[in-house]
Amino acid sequence: MPGLEIYNSSAFPIYEIRRENGGVDLRAQIASGLSLKSPSLPELLLWDEKGLRLFDTFARRDAYYLLDKEFEILEDNLPELTATIPSGSVLVELGCGSLQKTARILESLEKQRKSVRYYALDVSLPGLTNCLAGLTTNRLRDFRFISVTGLCGTYRDCIAWLSEQPDLGDATVSTVTLLWMGNSISNFSHYKEASTMLSEFKQACEMSGLRCQYLVAADGCEDQQRIMDAYDTSSPHLQAFMLNGLCQANTVLGREAFNLEDWSCEAEFSPRQQCLDVYYVPLRDVQVDLHGEGESSHFRCGQRIKAISSGKWTKTLVAKMASLADFQLNRIWGDRSGVYYFYHLTSAV
Repeated sequence: MPGLEIYNSSAFPIYEIRRENGGVDLRAQIASGLSLKSPSLPELLLWDEKGLRLFDTFARRDAYYLLDKEFEILEDNLPELTATIPSGSVLVELGCGSLQKTARILESLEKQRKSVRYYALDVSLPGLTNCLAGLTTNRLRDFRFISVTGLCGTYRDCIAWLSEQPDLGDATVSTVTLLWMGNSISNFSHYKEASTMLSEFKQACEMSGLRCQYLVAADGCEDQQRIMDAYDTSSPHLQAFMLNGLCQANTVLGREAFNLEDWSCEAEFSPRQQCLDVYYVPLRDVQVDLHGEGESSHFRCGQRIKAISSGKWTKTLVAKMASLADFQLNRIWGDRSGVYYFYHLTSAV
């Protein structure tokens, strides 16, 4: 069994793979992050059901080039890209989001008459349910070769789940393709952290007798003005998405530790680090009482709290990240202007 099946309103099964012990403790992460010299909040706060919807609205802005670039690459290269996914294999999408791009990939696999088990991983059960339900509006419900299943959990939960699935490595399945779109791989603060994640997924697959490969989408834009325009923090859509993260923090803490009227956000791009960071910024001096016991954290007006990072990784940096995890760049597909890429990573050993 892949996990505990959850009753849901979509036409597809969804399994709970979050671990009871050792799972993500957001309350502890909030407290520890705010106590740091350079304070931060967990990125997971941004990705509840409402956050997914707000980000989808934000990403539809013309200035947010990443979404259009991914669709462009799929439009120009979809048969070649999906040709890397073998028949009789498993496809696991890490952070499935709205599944708009995924639907095109699954349709291409169906046209190639490939038998593929697709698993959509997401941390938000309501968001996952809604997105899977949306797949039925496509032709997916009539597919003969593709099966669709939801997995509710984090990356870490998925690593643990993959390591405990010997049934996946039966006589008909030998390969797991991990699909990582939306430039999500670069949300780590350093490429070495992403490399470690690649390695851990590979080890988990090997424990279940499976080979591991990746299809990864990464933003390689080096135009600082274009990047800043894409993440324009004056956009009400980005503001709404970011402030929803503070709403989630209040929900996790069980109290209104963050008064939304006191907070805004700002972004900064570092060419040296090849990364854009988005921060929460208080509009006045504030006290954040996490526990309701009078032990507050003080933040000055304008003091930054990191919320999320978005790397802008060149092909050279992606190759370095892959190499550290014993993967190699097998194929690269770029958009028409050469700022965004899909990478096919295969084991180097």
